[in-house]
Amino acid sequence: MIVWHYTTLSRLERILAAGEIRPAIAGVPEGERPIVWFSRNSVWEETATPAIRDHTGQMHKATKKEMHALGMVRIAVDSTSAPFDWHQLKRRSGMKTRDARRLEIAARREYSFPEDWRGTFEPVLRSEWLSIERFDGDQWVPLLY
Repeated sequence: MIVWHYTTLSRLERILAAGEIRPAIAGVPEGERPIVWFSRNSVWEETATPAIRDHTGQMHKATKKEMHALGMVRIAVDSTSAPFDWHQLKRRSGMKTRDARRLEIAARREYSFPEDWRGTFEPVLRSEWLSIERFDGDQWVPLLY
């Protein structure tokens, strides 16, 4: 089974420079293990949509139009590179129950489904990547890297 790591074009540049997808550390509480996140959702993982600052200085979740401008990108790997499902990730990461519940509620509000989430605690090396694709507004197209 293929799973997808969703990101933006600018973040992809950092991933390519590192040669690996590293665990996300932003907002991870002390004592909790950071995770490299993937999804079985082959369209877009809504929880990967970043918050951005608008022209007034207010933060908001990026719209589809803004995401297209940022460059919607995904990296495919075999699910063996992301061996843990949501239940295992919660337990193995040391995530607090209330934090996990809040994440689930927020995700479902955005029509994201934790049942689709996969992950690992180790960097995912370039040698494990099956493809990199960018959304062109209509479909996912391969990117050469």
